[in-house]
Amino acid sequence: MANVPPTELAAQPFSLRCNQNLCRWTATCLLALGLASHALWLPSTGWSIASSADSYPQIPMLEVLCGVPALLDSLLTACLVVSLLGLLFGPAAQVQRWSAASCLAAMTLVALDQQRLQPWFYQWILFTAVWTLGGYRQAGLKLMQALVISIYLFSALGKIDYEFLHTVGLNFVRAPLSVLGISTEDWPLGSQLMLVGVLPVAELLLAIGLCIPATRRIAALVACLFHILLMLLFSPLILGHSLGVLLWNAQFAGQAILLFYLPGRHGPLVQRGLPSQDTAPSTPQSSGASLPQTKSLSGPVRGDRVPMWAWAARLIVGAAICLPLLERWGYWDHWPSWALYAPHSSRVEVYVAKTAWDRLPAQVVPATPLDSEAEDDDYYETLWVRVATDRWCLAATRTPIYPQSRVGLGVARYLAETLDSEFEIRVNVKSVANRWNGKRDVSSLEGRRQIENFGKTFWLNTRPRQP
Repeated sequence: MANVPPTELAAQPFSLRCNQNLCRWTATCLLALGLASHALWLPSTGWSIASSADSYPQIPMLEVLCGVPALLDSLLTACLVVSLLGLLFGPAAQVQRWSAASCLAAMTLVALDQQRLQPWFYQWILFTAVWTLGGYRQAGLKLMQALVISIYLFSALGKIDYEFLHTVGLNFVRAPLSVLGISTEDWPLGSQLMLVGVLPVAELLLAIGLCIPATRRIAALVACLFHILLMLLFSPLILGHSLGVLLWNAQFAGQAILLFYLPGRHGPLVQRGLPSQDTAPSTPQSSGASLPQTKSLSGPVRGDRVPMWAWAARLIVGAAICLPLLERWGYWDHWPSWALYAPHSSRVEVYVAKTAWDRLPAQVVPATPLDSEAEDDDYYETLWVRVATDRWCLAATRTPIYPQSRVGLGVARYLAETLDSEFEIRVNVKSVANRWNGKRDVSSLEGRRQIENFGKTFWLNTRPRQP
């Protein structure tokens, strides 16, 4: 757009500029997030910090994908990077082409490894689906606004929970206060829980504020400040979370300005004397920054008919907004339900006999030191040690472990296949925690056969991918 005369640039629909700036910002953040987690995308190459034999196991969505060679991951990752560069530096007229390539590559990468369904990657898939179907249209911008508002809403609802209030939430409060030299040891638990409740209430108020046009710009500024404060909380100065957590919060801080503040600043396009892209003529511009030749997502087409692809965009975003309602019943995953920093998720605990530990991959780490001495009456702890799958995943992929018992069981199957024993591995599969008391249902499994049979009860695959 550097060669576009100022008069032509000013005449371009404002929705296009907002959309393009949002796309470029999100693509830039995705490149940074991908670089920070490079081993997740190229796990069996020299780019990885681990050899292919010791890397974290991949659990495809479907069992038929378990035998797909790792070369496809490299090709798809290259395709994704090229499409991101196309969205960053290509003309607006090619947004649908590059978005389609990016969306397809991203979905295939997730199908090959469920660990890749990180919240920020899932959000990118949804954004590119909207851009693929409608280009840089004003109605697409509104769909993405609705999607982001739902993220704040479901993130807040996921934290109104016994587990969050009594575990992760308390840590969020105590850690920054301890940095300031304030101890909470003598504080009543009720007072601490009230402070913890500020976070979900803040997210809920942000969702409401972003919904209302009159408060949208103020809420956008507050959201930007909110994520800057979260970056400080998760920084090495306080909690020391991974780089990906900081980058995604940085993306949301910029996203609040580009998606809510700037469009709200100028109001409806027709009131500014600029032609809305939804009603502008489809004649190509003479410059290289021509508008994408697509129809409106919401404007009338041939009377009052809306094309099928426009309904498809609404259906995709509508499903992404509604499906998180099924998360507590186990019909939709936790991260696609925006259960962020929410410890109520289902999980798997893996225990390996101490005598078999030396047969595990080198990167696998125990939750407690192998040479630690248990109490005399704790016979179980003298024979078994829990595998710290969360730390193993973070070290191997630079991303938090996918919080789903299905994927955790897949990791357990990988370890069981490595040990090839019916007596040296045990697994506890824990259900979603009760919202009001934190209680869980637990299924205890022993040996490779029981683990594999339990894995067949899930709709999606639990078998690890073959190297």
